[in-house]
Amino acid sequence: MLYRVVQGAWAGVRAGLALRERPLPRFCAREVESFLRCGILAHGVARVWCSGCGKDDVVAFSCKGRGFCPSCGARRMADTALWLVDRVIPDEAPVRQWVLSLPHRLRVLCAYDPDACALVRRVLLRTVSGWYEGRARRQGLPRSRTGAVAFVQRFDSGLRLNVHFHVLWLDGVIAHATSTCSARASTTKPSCSIRWPTRSASSPATPATACSATSDLTARVEAWPPRLDASSRRSGRMAAMWAAGSRHSGRRRPTA
Repeated sequence: MLYRVVQGAWAGVRAGLALRERPLPRFCAREVESFLRCGILAHGVARVWCSGCGKDDVVAFSCKGRGFCPSCGARRMADTALWLVDRVIPDEAPVRQWVLSLPHRLRVLCAYDPDACALVRRVLLRTVSGWYEGRARRQGLPRSRTGAVAFVQRFDSGLRLNVHFHVLWLDGVIAHATSTCSARASTTKPSCSIRWPTRSASSPATPATACSATSDLTARVEAWPPRLDASSRRSGRMAAMWAAGSRHSGRRRPTA
């Protein structure tokens, strides 16, 4: 059903946006057009053959898209979840999900600047990991470490641009029992001594936000959007989105 709807309306949507001089970004058009070619035999196939029964068949190429194709997205999600459960996260470790939502101006910056998006992720990982490890040090675990897996999501439930982060954190720390330890590559799940610090009245309920990398992020925010040609359509779109984000950032939320 989704494929038929997109296939029937796609040409009209692009033509309407072109008439209003608001063309879609190239990466959006590329994602939708790849979705329309996904699983269609006319756009390329791979021939597979079974050495046991001697039967052969053809399999259509997939688009392997990350944002629009439901079949490729579901396949990647299932593969990633299976890999995390079987190879990464220890069986005995509880896991907590942290979600970071960004101000409107920062969402636009991270959507168009991958370096800024990586910097925000780095600040988040340093801050929350430091909170876990600081609590562990106060409870007698000086050489403790924690672990996390971060995912960037670029849209919200209304399919609007909303860059935010979902992070799976080990809800505790990995403590080394001896003064020396050795690391070696392995294809099995990690086995280690894991301790979960208890929350005390003196420990903060939320991690501190101070981090040395925030100065770099602040400089990027102040220098964005870049100075482009005033006649550039892309420059106009970015400036409009940035202005809209500024208005949202200054708006007060209603209080109950």
